[in-house]
Amino acid sequence: MATQTPQIVEFPSIRRAGQGGAAPARFHERFGSDNHVLDAAWPRITTQASEAPFAPRRDGLRVLLINAPIREWSFPNILPIGHAYVAAVAAMDGHTIDVLDLNAERKQPVKSSPEAFVKWVESRVTETLEQRRPDVIGLGGIITQYSWIRRIANLCRRVHPDVPIVLGGGIASSMPEFMVRRLGVDVVVQEEGEITFSEVLHRLERRASLEGVKGVAYRHAIRPGEWDVRNNGLRPSLPSRALGLDTLPWPLRSRWAEDEVYKINPVGHLNWQTKWIDGAAVAPGQYSLSMISAKRIGCAALARSSTRWNISSSATTPPTSTSSTTCS
Repeated sequence: MATQTPQIVEFPSIRRAGQGGAAPARFHERFGSDNHVLDAAWPRITTQASEAPFAPRRDGLRVLLINAPIREWSFPNILPIGHAYVAAVAAMDGHTIDVLDLNAERKQPVKSSPEAFVKWVESRVTETLEQRRPDVIGLGGIITQYSWIRRIANLCRRVHPDVPIVLGGGIASSMPEFMVRRLGVDVVVQEEGEITFSEVLHRLERRASLEGVKGVAYRHAIRPGEWDVRNNGLRPSLPSRALGLDTLPWPLRSRWAEDEVYKINPVGHLNWQTKWIDGAAVAPGQYSLSMISAKRIGCAALARSSTRWNISSSATTPPTSTSSTTCS
């Protein structure tokens, strides 16, 4: 991120719209200061077909989301659903979404040497950065991905030193100021990311200061080559149902290898015997899909609230759900 003093842009106040009126240009403008939605009837992304009205703007940002490897001994089986949620918001705001899913691309347990795998990861990151030339880079995950995320962030900084890096997920919320200092990122999005990420992208697009954006910690430029960390505090949680949560978009699954990778490597009771070996399904013709059934922060809460639907290949067999967590 450039070190010059950023321009502060004043944004117009938001007025409550009538039911079904035209939606604001940016997703974060749909919500009041208390995070209550201003109009629950505004359209959003819920299916692949519903993406069509939200075409990328010519002046929008090119956002590259990078998913770091995790549990390399196992088949990749958990779509980075947090990435997919914020990607949907960015797409609704007219930005172009590119994805580098390093975990999905490996396709199977890593059998090569650690050195060879690191070389492959760094090669894929460098190639993608040079080809896509993003305006913003998004990273995120859980704390066990710390070393990979740090390596990738440092590589991104070397290849594109002026491109801002935004960090989200559990790793960001756990120690936001620490992550800004130690990971080389510019912005950390804390806790619920959809509204905050939209506002962060808007500010970056306008080259405006992040001062006053709730839910972020960030590098604040003092003078060229010198910065400190500022934490704007948490954004109020979204209220339930039609007041907030029901108006969020669904994950932008179309950008990830859901059918090709994640669906065919199920978790929960479908791989419980092999979870700590290679994570392979224990029976053929079993599929699963990740979803978030409640919003909380922390591994213990995720274990209680994250649901994964396990779907049999038989049309007559109803889906079953199992609690699962990505923290171990």
